[in-house]
Amino acid sequence: MTKSFQSLSAQMADTLREQLRAGTWGTTLPGERQLAKHFSVSRKTASKAIAMLRAEGVIRTSRGKSSALVTEKIPPRNTKAPDRVVLLLPDPIDQSRPFMVYWLNNLTTLMHNVGVDFELVIGWRYFGRNADRSLQQLVDSHPAKCWILVRSPCSLQQWFADNGVPAVVAGSPLDDIKLPSVDLDHRAIVRHAALTLLREGHRRLAYVFEKARFGGTVIGEQAFRETIADYDSSATPGICRPSMNAASIINELRRIHNSSLRPTAYMMGNSFSYVTALSWFNSQQLLVPGDISLISHDEDPFLPFLHPTPARYAIGSAKFANALYKAVRRVMDHGSGLDFKELIIPDYIKGASVGPPPSASREAEIFRRR
Repeated sequence: MTKSFQSLSAQMADTLREQLRAGTWGTTLPGERQLAKHFSVSRKTASKAIAMLRAEGVIRTSRGKSSALVTEKIPPRNTKAPDRVVLLLPDPIDQSRPFMVYWLNNLTTLMHNVGVDFELVIGWRYFGRNADRSLQQLVDSHPAKCWILVRSPCSLQQWFADNGVPAVVAGSPLDDIKLPSVDLDHRAIVRHAALTLLREGHRRLAYVFEKARFGGTVIGEQAFRETIADYDSSATPGICRPSMNAASIINELRRIHNSSLRPTAYMMGNSFSYVTALSWFNSQQLLVPGDISLISHDEDPFLPFLHPTPARYAIGSAKFANALYKAVRRVMDHGSGLDFKELIIPDYIKGASVGPPPSASREAEIFRRR
């Protein structure tokens, strides 16, 4: 583990140290169980954080008693903001797509190579609509030259913009929020995918993307509707917004497939939903691409191992990490108030999952099996 990465227990120890300095806990800390609940971490993580502070002499512990504060051992507060960058993420890394794990690893290396202290903070409590207090406490306890916001809702982006906290959105800002951002060009991707399917002869298309409202999905849905309307105004787009779990995706696929629309082609919002769709259509004895055509909005390392090989849009994780790194450096140099967008157009990998729509006789057979 490089020194530029901080474990969750180390982050908790940092926060506790700051809070002890500020007098938040008085003369004693609560026990491990209460601290774990307070910080929304496991008891094991809380135990490691307390052990770190005990090793430093900041606290002393006795069996069966709360941790006692030793104030004279707390290092003096450094009022100068360090060269620190903090990435804020709602979900644990092991629940993220491989592509994100790879670009995060590349970004960590870039930061480490120039001596920037790079931290990762995880927690849903910072992403809710009423997270103002939690965010203020977090920013106060983690002074940083720049924050990176990943999978960030409108409320979170707006808080950073309103409070003048320097930040870069790894994604697309919502509702014209004035923050720098780095993202894929969702409009270009979805427009190209829709045109690819339309030119194959499909007129009943569906776009399946995550229910949560992110800037990229808002842009993608608009591009999908506009592209279909411009190409053939009689074609009806199908829109599915499931939660990002297999059961929700399958429910939406079943609903729209059994509707009067009955799409013959689907644009899947990410690689996970693509895998779910491919396996569900196979369970329904529907062939890809003979009966159904599929395109994945994103690339991930496991997609080339599927059969048929998915049509998809690919960008190297190093390329995305480099673009994000350059944006972060600009913010570190100039502070808050910047507003720029870095859009990356990925390569289209044709694959073998797109073909013409099924014949009328084949469609009639599929309809009879519904």
